[in-house]
Amino acid sequence: MKYAITHCYTDKNKGDAAIIVATSKLVRDLDSNAEIKMFSTYRVGDQRLNEEHEIIRRHAEKVHPALFGEPVPYLFGWGKWTRSLSFILDFIRYSMLLISKNEKYINLFLKKEEINALADFLESDVIISKGGSFLFTENTSVRQTLSLVRLLYPFMLARRYGKRVYIFSQSLGPVEGVVNRYIFKTALKNVSGIYLRESLCLEKYEPVSELCNEVPFGIVPDTAFYLGSDVDEAGAIDIDRSQFNVGFTVVDHDFKYLEDGREREIRALEYKNSLIESVKYLVDTHGAVVRIFPQVIVDNSYLGHNDIKMSREIVNAFAGTRYEDSVIFHEGDWSPSQLRCMYSKMDIFVGTRLHSVIFSLSCSVPSVNISYHGTKSQGILAGIDGIGSCVVDINKIDKHKLIEKISFVIENREALRLSLRQQMPQIRTRLRRAMEEIMFS
Repeated sequence: MKYAITHCYTDKNKGDAAIIVATSKLVRDLDSNAEIKMFSTYRVGDQRLNEEHEIIRRHAEKVHPALFGEPVPYLFGWGKWTRSLSFILDFIRYSMLLISKNEKYINLFLKKEEINALADFLESDVIISKGGSFLFTENTSVRQTLSLVRLLYPFMLARRYGKRVYIFSQSLGPVEGVVNRYIFKTALKNVSGIYLRESLCLEKYEPVSELCNEVPFGIVPDTAFYLGSDVDEAGAIDIDRSQFNVGFTVVDHDFKYLEDGREREIRALEYKNSLIESVKYLVDTHGAVVRIFPQVIVDNSYLGHNDIKMSREIVNAFAGTRYEDSVIFHEGDWSPSQLRCMYSKMDIFVGTRLHSVIFSLSCSVPSVNISYHGTKSQGILAGIDGIGSCVVDINKIDKHKLIEKISFVIENREALRLSLRQQMPQIRTRLRRAMEEIMFS
């Protein structure tokens, strides 16, 4: 069978790359003759299309440009204005595909790469919108609405041509604003099925619950739990297992959704100080070696900056102190499997990046998560026995709350590790069964 996997983001977001690789692996494990075409979030002509898909490219017969991808500036130095122009022109071109099937129009207004992408999209037997959390609007701004329209386009195109399309292992919402809610429900009401990766978004966001009343849906684990070991673990750092190793990932979170600038500064400082104090606690009480890993190194992450800046700041905070040799930043462009291999050698893990925690848990490493977006962390981790309570909301974080969770995980790590070993095969089985429903229904 032929499969299309849509909404493929950059390799430099290791969690997103893991989702894509795991989805491909899941399909191929169930269909040895699978022919997989992937569709980027980057448009034709965007240099990132060629530069930032090296990992996922190995798992597909072809990686196509997006059908209505991220707008890019046409003129250097006029970024914002020409990005808007790029969006408007693409909106017109791709809207016409929803109206006309005329081949003359397609050949006239689409580039060769886009025509090839469209052909493979329409020839697919099954279209899978891969996992993650990207169908949402946090406010009613024009930018959020336009982003939602662009991300919903593959569903509208599939509906126009009568293709089977599934949402697989995603968190949906929030969807703020009457217009956004209408667009959201209209675009998705005819999908063939929705597999949420957590039920909390269903309970918390009315547009999501209304949608799932109209469309067949189920609950599955995050696809990245299916990643498993891979050959590209070679090159991962050799970790001294005789030490008490604690892994960290830190998001450079700027609390941009808060309107009060002073409040943003206070929250950001509290978050950073909580990380610093938790490191001191780990070194002082357990002689830990704290190892900070960069999970996201993309240059422009709209849901939070990359991890490099904050990771360096945490390390630099201990320069010249007695903690200096106990805090290490393993900076590098690691593959998801390499990161997962290194995380497996930690005694515990403290992750702000959700997928760093998923990597760790999949290796039976007890973990604490600092949640920073929507319901995804609380919802996903609530489904794992013993870990649901190990989540700290970044909006309510302080050093005492974080240290309390870390202390709990350390004290109970052997029981948690055993429980995780028992749960992981079950999680992988649930993912296989859900994909079987999609592929063979």
